[in-house]
Amino acid sequence: GEEGADPGPVWTLSDTAIAGMGYTTEGTNTLLVAAGDSVYALDQSGNVLWQVYAGGPVLDLAIGSFMNMFAASSAGGGITFWMQDGTLAGFAEMFGGDVLSLAFHPESDVFFGGDVDGYVRAWETTDGYEIWAEQTHGVGVPVRAIAVTSNEFGGSWGVSGDANGAGIGWDLTTGLMDGGLTIVDGITNMAIGPNGASLFATTDMGGLIIWNTDTEGEPLELANEMG
Repeated sequence: GEEGADPGPVWTLSDTAIAGMGYTTEGTNTLLVAAGDSVYALDQSGNVLWQVYAGGPVLDLAIGSFMNMFAASSAGGGITFWMQDGTLAGFAEMFGGDVLSLAFHPESDVFFGGDVDGYVRAWETTDGYEIWAEQTHGVGVPVRAIAVTSNEFGGSWGVSGDANGAGIGWDLTTGLMDGGLTIVDGITNMAIGPNGASLFATTDMGGLIIWNTDTEGEPLELANEMG
């Protein structure tokens, strides 16, 4: 915008870092923000509509469109699920340690999580049944980021990134590894673009890296790097 322009209001929700945020998928224009031990729902003016507690410091937040739910992981391995209006839906302890990364399957009730010990797991949100668990990133390697996609153009696949800079692709149904890439810096977040056409990663050193992908979602080439 114009130099010196007012950037707009600044809202302070907590004296701790923001662990995650995103809009609800029910068309209410509600922003969910995870900070401290809570998830806050904000309207377009920044007013807090409601607040739910996660039972401990929130490590990650995921919002799912298929089930109209959201979930927050807290220190110690607990994951709490709510409906997108803030109604409590359930709680699970499915990891032995902190869960650093979460993601919902875009077209089913399957949920994914990555922990501090290199594991990526998938389970059914409705009944808590574990579908698969793979120590994809090796013993003691924190899995900081997870992204998944499922569509007729890019196929169905997932990717997880760790503190050592490894990004590993895997099959959503089996968890079996399907390709990988290595970055010099630790990965802090990952996202998959529309139709699975691009893969994005941010790093410890402030870098943003973008890959082009083929129709099966496998990384092909570095498209851009900033930072």
